[in-house]
This record gives sequence, C-alpha cells and structure tokens, in this order.
Amino acid sequence: MSQPGHEITAPQSGGPMRVLCISGSLRRDSYNRKLLSAASGLAPPTAELVQWGGLKALPPFDEDDEHTPGPAVFALREAIARADALLIATPQYNASLPGQLKNALDWASRPYETNVLRGKPVAVIGASPSPSGAARSQAEARTVLAAIGADVLDTQLALARAHEQFDSYGQLAADTPSPRPPSGDANPNQEDSSMYAILRRNSYDATKLAHAEPALAEFQAMHAAQPGYCGSIVVDIGDGQRVAVNLWATERDAAAGQTALVPHLRRLLEPLMSGPSQLVGAGEVVASDLARSGPTTDQPSATTQEQP
Repeated sequence: MSQPGHEITAPQSGGPMRVLCISGSLRRDSYNRKLLSAASGLAPPTAELVQWGGLKALPPFDEDDEHTPGPAVFALREAIARADALLIATPQYNASLPGQLKNALDWASRPYETNVLRGKPVAVIGASPSPSGAARSQAEARTVLAAIGADVLDTQLALARAHEQFDSYGQLAADTPSPRPPSGDANPNQEDSSMYAILRRNSYDATKLAHAEPALAEFQAMHAAQPGYCGSIVVDIGDGQRVAVNLWATERDAAAGQTALVPHLRRLLEPLMSGPSQLVGAGEVVASDLARSGPTTDQPSATTQEQP
C-alpha cells in the first residue's frame, strides 16, 4: 500500500475512534459539508471526526499513473489508512454519484488486493434539496465501496430538503434553540413543529434482499411523491429484518399516503418479504427530538441534484 519513499500509517490503538469524513461536493457552502460538521458536533467523546478536504486536488484516475499517482492521491490513501472508519456524505448529480467522489474511490481502490479501503468500516449519508435526500447516489456509493472491499454499513441516513434544514450559522435548524415563553405562559404556537411517524418492522428473504435495491429504491420514490411525506429512517437490524420510520407532515397525510402506497407495497416489496409487514407503532413526534437522533432518509427522485 505504500508509495516509493512513503510508508502508510496504520490507525493508532487506544484513544477515541478516528473517523475520516469526506464530502462528495466541492461547493464551498455544500449541504453535505454542513451535514458532516453537524455530525462532528453530535459525535460522542469516544469518536474523533476528522474532515478531509483534498477532493479537488485529486487528478483524474489513470491506470498509467497507478503506481506513481502523485502527492494528492498518496495523501488520500494515507488519511484513509490512518482512520478507524469513514463517513462519506454525498450529494446527487443527475441522478447519480458525483464524478469527483467516484474518482477518489477509484484511486483509493488501488492496488486492489491490498487497498486502504479493504475491510474498513464505511457509512454513507447524504443531503439534497430534493425530497429524496440523495438516496440514489448513496446506494451507488455503497455498491462501489462494497466492490472495493470496504465493510459498508447498511444503515441509511439522508437529509431531504436540505436548503430548509440549516440555519444561517450552518447548524441543523431543528437543533438550534428557539425562544420559549416563561414558565406558566406557554404558547402552543411557539412549540417545536411536529410530524406524524409510522414505525414498521419488515422481514425480508435474505436470498432476495441482496438483489432488491431497484425495487426498494422505486418504492421509496413512490413515498417521496406523496403529498406531506417528510422522509424516513431505515435501519437494518440483521437476519433480513429492517425497521422503518416513515415521517409525514400530518396524520391525515400519513393515512392518505399509506392508502396510495398499498398497491406498490404489494407489487414491489411483498415478493421480497418472508412474512407480513408489522406495524410497531404510530404517533406524533417532535422534529427537534428526531433531529438529535439523526437526519431523515428517503429515496430517489428522477433527477435529484445538489445546488452546484
């Protein structure tokens, strides 16, 4: 893995976990860079999140230069090698993975058998002004990382309508304290905004789930098209089971959306399931409390793209 005259440094044992954060956007005011900054602020003391800003300096991948790629590529490989894990935040350009991020992954994948990403835990998140939260590009990033040999976490986190999610200081707006009236003079109109959440547990046939990404993406795209849909949090809990929290602006929107989605559920998801979808619970949630648990995720629109 080392370059001539260089030695790749392994992660240091002891101390906090070092997580290398890479934004797939080059834009100075990128929503994904802001999302990574927010993650740094929410990280526990046991984790140290380090921002990497060398994406723009990387040359286009060229196999002729694979063994002598230059200092920018070596710096990327060194940063990955020194990290215990990676956190990648990607926008979505023209319904796909940004070219500059794919280029960085291609450089990191060489030499293939001993590349610095092999076996490295990697989580992929994303932010986009669209209702999809850059979900399609996230799925593509996971596919590329898995092919490289990284240990890709299956948890999905995305931030939809990103232009509404940050305040003027670049912090997650739902995490910014708002003025409250004195005790005893509470005004319900000044309370945090709320959403209606539906929590379901779905059991999938593991043999089918490995090839189910197109069906899952299409079903989530149907979600994103429903009026009042705010996003989802999807967590893989193992053994083919996934827990999904679907968020809606109001209970009425949730009821109408669920009714509209039933035929798509039967067509796209039920053939993949090993048992019926289970309703775990439903009710109102406070937006700021949800934001502290993590950003929402939803799935692709046809041409989702971060502001250039």
